[in-house]
Amino acid sequence: ALGGSLVGTLLLFAGAAAELPPFSWVMDLGDNLSNSWVEAEPPVPHAERMNLRELSRYVGVSEGEMLKALEERGITVPREDASFKEIAEANGLSPAELWGKLDLRTSGVAKTGLGRKSLRQLARELGVPPEKALRALRERGVEVDPDQELRSYREEIAPVEVYELLKELSEKETEGR
Repeated sequence: ALGGSLVGTLLLFAGAAAELPPFSWVMDLGDNLSNSWVEAEPPVPHAERMNLRELSRYVGVSEGEMLKALEERGITVPREDASFKEIAEANGLSPAELWGKLDLRTSGVAKTGLGRKSLRQLARELGVPPEKALRALRERGVEVDPDQELRSYREEIAPVEVYELLKELSEKETEGR
């Protein structure tokens, strides 16, 4: 009985480590659930302190598009440089409620949750070889560990900028085929 348990445990471990089905399916499900849960959060810590111009850099949507989305939802912006928190308070909402109302995910343009992905993961999702992605970032003077979360490099380059760069590389890859 002990030998059978040991063999079973080793098979489970080996299958998960090798990312073989059905083990990989369970891991992918967990990743997908984690990523879908994260997307309802603002893309950067303390987003409530930022004005729309600053926040737009992390969301991948222009300030004008954010203003339009707010107006479409009946949200008024008290002044041009108002923080996200001030906009929320002016409309009787908490910053979290305002972010939920704004819900840029429905427009198909927001790229929230990117900071939680590694360069390797994002490159794979966009069909770009990770080595090519690393080379493109190095050409811009940015050194990254391909397995570390993009948010750890936020001071050097915003995660949405990495996304845009990789998207451009992906389109070039597709055109070259």
